Amino acid sequence: MKKLLSSIVLSIISICTVYAQGIIYQKNLDEAIAQASKSNKPIFVYLSSPMPVGQNVPANLHFNNSTGLDDKKVAEYFNKKFICFHPSTADSAGLKFSRKYQVTLFPTYIFLDQKGEMFYKDSKNSIDPERYMSMAGEVVGRFAANKTISYYAQLDKQGSITQQQLKEYISLKESLGLYDNAALINEYVNSLTIKSFDDYQDVLFILEAGPYAYGKVYNLAFTNRKITDSIFKKESGALQAAIFNRIINNTENEAIRTKNVAMAQNAASYVRSLKSRNYKDANQWYSFELMKYYWEVKDTTQYYRSASSYYDTYFLSISADSAKKLQQNVLENLKKRSSRADTVIQRTKDNTIRQMSVIRSFGPESSTEQKNGSTVANALNTAAWDFYTLGTHNTDYLIKALVWSKRSIELQPNYAYYDTIAHIMYRLEFYEEAVVNQNKAIELAANEQRVSQTEKDKLKAELAKMQAHKL
Repeated sequence: MKKLLSSIVLSIISICTVYAQGIIYQKNLDEAIAQASKSNKPIFVYLSSPMPVGQNVPANLHFNNSTGLDDKKVAEYFNKKFICFHPSTADSAGLKFSRKYQVTLFPTYIFLDQKGEMFYKDSKNSIDPERYMSMAGEVVGRFAANKTISYYAQLDKQGSITQQQLKEYISLKESLGLYDNAALINEYVNSLTIKSFDDYQDVLFILEAGPYAYGKVYNLAFTNRKITDSIFKKESGALQAAIFNRIINNTENEAIRTKNVAMAQNAASYVRSLKSRNYKDANQWYSFELMKYYWEVKDTTQYYRSASSYYDTYFLSISADSAKKLQQNVLENLKKRSSRADTVIQRTKDNTIRQMSVIRSFGPESSTEQKNGSTVANALNTAAWDFYTLGTHNTDYLIKALVWSKRSIELQPNYAYYDTIAHIMYRLEFYEEAVVNQNKAIELAANEQRVSQTEKDKLKAELAKMQAHKL
């Protein structure tokens, strides 16, 4: 018995010793933040590679993640200087964290302050321990010098931030992949002189921050055309595209946040200017951008009007042959992966209010070429479903949706499309036709292996409501 107890004790000591040699991770982010606040330490978050799709492995295991973090000296230093957290990227909590901090590469190393604000991010993997010691040293230095987003944000809130600190603040955010800096660049420009806009690097810095389209800062940046022309000749295509996207996104987001239709029109005009080589396409982009704005601010009156014009003009007018050719091109490109078209349909049908990621997939490029696996039929079906789910009882709009829905079925008979037309007919009080089309949706779904049983049951439940006039 004594020998058995001794063996158990030795085993426990051995396990503890091994564990002590590695990095000690907190159970969850809330606990890590609490510990960081108590100890006045930054938080180290290690996001390792998720397991390959389809592998039958525990969620807490990680794939091909050998790094210098395994070194004893590195582990001791990290345990001393940081509160550490290692979320599993194979579960919902880890995925949520990855999305919040815009993580697309694995492994990624993120450092947060005690408020949970990111101030350092790196995705360079290595088995060299010195690479991690160097990174840790830089992080400790930044933290000690208050080079964090929370620190700069507090200075800005107090109105005590200097021009140099504003520049550091913007640069820090950009280094972390955070580009919502239009308001900050407005502050920065307020303390500049006119001569500053004759400096290449100053103008480039301003444009990289993504000023609001056609706003004060944007117009000032273009006062010296020689400088701006030089920027758009010398800088890489990737950087130019990044500048355009930041200007568009920042302007759109601010327009939506403040419900400023004039700013939304500026964003739409800016997008149109980038497509100015083709007048028709440029105007289509303008219409699309405004339609997105009305959707986001829930201005249903304007959305119904703009969407009616948009889909009639740019989707309904496409010939059946042209639409089928586009559809075939999409299907051929999707042979090696699951059809995004069905995914979009299902996601649309499962949400009363669609996310903008879906509406973006039916932009101008969708009407002439493949974009995100969408088809003309899918776009028309989604538009029709939008009108239904937004709750309109306006006969004109419902008939408009009915026309789109019929067209989508002509182009690509699909169970979800029949489900859409059945709901629209029900609201128009064509009850018998609604039941016929819902039965057709159920029949088609039964023959599609990719349609889940839950979805099939839902179709039947909707049919029962239609038959009982309780939808």
